[in-house]
Amino acid sequence: MNYTYIILDDDPESIANTKKIANEFSELNFIASAHNGTDGLNLVLKHTPDLIFLEIDPIDKASELSLNLLNGLLMYLKEMPKIVITTKSKDLAFDCIQYKVTDYILKPMATIDFVKL
Repeated sequence: MNYTYIILDDDPESIANTKKIANEFSELNFIASAHNGTDGLNLVLKHTPDLIFLEIDPIDKASELSLNLLNGLLMYLKEMPKIVITTKSKDLAFDCIQYKVTDYILKPMATIDFVKL
C-alpha cells in the first residue's frame, strides 16, 4: 500500500533529511513541503495526504507551524491524515497526546524512526 505525505517545517535542512529517510521506503510518496502554517494548510487541503510530518517548534515563530494547525484542518477535513510530529525537544509531547497525533519523532531523525512508525 502506498502513502502520500507532506512535510511542514521551516528548516530546509530538516525537510531534506525527512525526504532522504522517507525515500528509503518505496510505499511513501512525497507530495510537497511548506515553510509556514498558511501554505501548509492550503497544501493539505489541496492534496489530502495520508501523512503529515509537522514541526511544532519552528525556528521562525512567525511561520505559524504549531499544533494550532491541526485545529484548522479539523474545520475543513472529514477525515484527518496521520500526523507525525517532528521536533527537537520532548517538551511538547504531552500536548501532542491530547491532539491524538500518530507519532512524535525527535530530530535528528533516523531510518529506524520511520521503521517504528
